[in-house]
Amino acid sequence: ATYYTKSEGILREALSLEPRDLIATAGLGQLALSRHRFRLALALGRRAHAISPTTAGVYGVIGDAELELGRYAKAFKAFDRMAAMKPDVSSYARVSYARELLGHIPAAERAMALAASAAVGAREASSWTHAQLGLLYLGHGRPRLALDQLEIAVDLDPTYYFALDGMAQVQA
Repeated sequence: ATYYTKSEGILREALSLEPRDLIATAGLGQLALSRHRFRLALALGRRAHAISPTTAGVYGVIGDAELELGRYAKAFKAFDRMAAMKPDVSSYARVSYARELLGHIPAAERAMALAASAAVGAREASSWTHAQLGLLYLGHGRPRLALDQLEIAVDLDPTYYFALDGMAQVQA
């Protein structure tokens, strides 16, 4: 959070040089999401979409903003579009979260497992997805499966505090 202002300045400077810069526009959208400025994030996501409707990441900004504004159907549509365009860790994780919100737990688990398989070779992303899958299992009464996933996350990165915290939750 201490870098938000500096990041915003750099992104705005990039836009002053090139007003239709996709990376700067989407970056400002992601920054607005981090600051919980969801209406601004949605506007920036839509602007990024106008610049490049075939870039999957803009659907993540749009979907995240719509979700936070309580517009679940629009958010889920954006996430589905994102996953169809570019099935990767980011899109599968969003689909997983959306399915969990709807109470479709087995589908949420499958989507997060796809995120984990998409993260193979990327240690931090892989640890994160296995920890998320573990916490999903834990939250829905499957502590043994949760511990298995959290152990994978810790094996990938023994210092990954999120997974260590999850393991403590399972053990508690």
